[in-house]
Amino acid sequence: ADLKKRGAQLGAADLMIAAHARAIGATVVTNNVKDFGRVKGLRVENWTK
Repeated sequence: ADLKKRGAQLGAADLMIAAHARAIGATVVTNNVKDFGRVKGLRVENWTK
């Protein structure tokens, strides 16, 4: 709901990944830091740089 209010929606698959990772305290490793970085409380790392 928070992402929708800010106009920063994720796709269904990305949203499920983000929700699960946040729920278990995991870090999402991706080169899509821009989109995943919008999820409050989600740790995101880019290992390609």
